[in-house]
Amino acid sequence: MKKVLSLALLVAVGAFIVFMAGCDEVILDPPTGLQAEGTTDELGIKLTWSPVTDAESYNVYFDGELLMDEVTVTEYSHAEPGKVGEYTVTSVAGNDESPDSDPLSTAPMTPVSLEVDEINGAKESGIGWSVLGTGAIQKYSMGSATNKDEVYFYYTDFSAGSAGIFELARASEVETDPGVTWDVGTGWHNGGVTVTLADAFDDIASVPTTGYENYNTAIVNATQAVWIDAGGGDGYYGLIETTKIDGATVGCRVTFQKVKNFALFK
Repeated sequence: MKKVLSLALLVAVGAFIVFMAGCDEVILDPPTGLQAEGTTDELGIKLTWSPVTDAESYNVYFDGELLMDEVTVTEYSHAEPGKVGEYTVTSVAGNDESPDSDPLSTAPMTPVSLEVDEINGAKESGIGWSVLGTGAIQKYSMGSATNKDEVYFYYTDFSAGSAGIFELARASEVETDPGVTWDVGTGWHNGGVTVTLADAFDDIASVPTTGYENYNTAIVNATQAVWIDAGGGDGYYGLIETTKIDGATVGCRVTFQKVKNFALFK
């Protein structure tokens, strides 16, 4: 009987110790407001997030692997990710760590195939991103300035001045495009277009950070990098592959990088 009582006493004491240890545990909230933009060279990522009450530091994860621990400020720069991926951040106090923050992906938008008309055609000519950083890739009418906040690029033959050669042009080029007969107004988006890239659309890991011009010749089955001027020297990169040219109709495949000033796509 004494042995039974002693065993029961040990179990009770152990349970009490476990209970008391649990009382000392700090319950931490995960960080919120995780955001990203490209670093100065546009090949790295700078993360920022909101501070968490009681947090002593933060751990940063990339694709589920610990990237950096004991970060004592609410930002971190990942200098050479080498690829797109998913970031999360946790709060830390002593031996306690919060659940993960909401993930932030640096993957570009899912490519969309569009058919648009050369600027003088009867159908939609504008290519754009409906809401910068969110929304969807779409085509828009450029018959008036109504959609100018959505349009970033279009195809033009500059009123057949290039013997049927089509150029991929930034939206603001339409203000002086000699083939346009309607009143386009002003205030269309600035940006830039590269010459065709050596790699195919699906093989491009990163885009150039220089070499963007007002327009450049589009070639079927070739891809051009595009850059959207977001003001103040900041911008977003994209890829446009011309898949067909059939009379006034142009087929293309389009994607944009959702992270500002970030040039990686794979």
